[in-house]
Amino acid sequence: MSPIPTIRRSARNIVVAGSSLLALTAVLLFLVSPSSDALTLQAKSVGHASHGSEVLYGKFTNAAGKPIKHAHVTISKKVGNHREKVASFSTNSKGVYRKVLHRRKGVYRITVSEHVGHRTYRASKSMHLKPGHTYRVGGRITKHSVFSFLPISTY
Repeated sequence: MSPIPTIRRSARNIVVAGSSLLALTAVLLFLVSPSSDALTLQAKSVGHASHGSEVLYGKFTNAAGKPIKHAHVTISKKVGNHREKVASFSTNSKGVYRKVLHRRKGVYRITVSEHVGHRTYRASKSMHLKPGHTYRVGGRITKHSVFSFLPISTY
């Protein structure tokens, strides 16, 4: 028997072992991947207001669905090279707010910030607000994980 088939078998075993090790490493990375919290913001137009102003309302919750008390909401508009604050308010103890604005139509930035422990969560979204419309703007603190898919080839 010649040594060539033995060398091929050994090389194949090394490739199989390497691929198996790579797959096991990918599974371990998925199981122990680092995660962090982030504030996500959802905003959409939900209809018309009965008067000629904009109505913004919404609710902010944590990852468990409990209300975020006293989240700070700021609405601003870009004027020249800087931002002009239009309105600033906080959610109530149930994480809910409702604000009536009397502004001209245009693009406004809605920014929400919340202090939890020693960390500040912040999210912002630009919206085109039109007089006479109602907007629901809410958010949630969610967990985000990092997972890297390693390329695994067949053998």
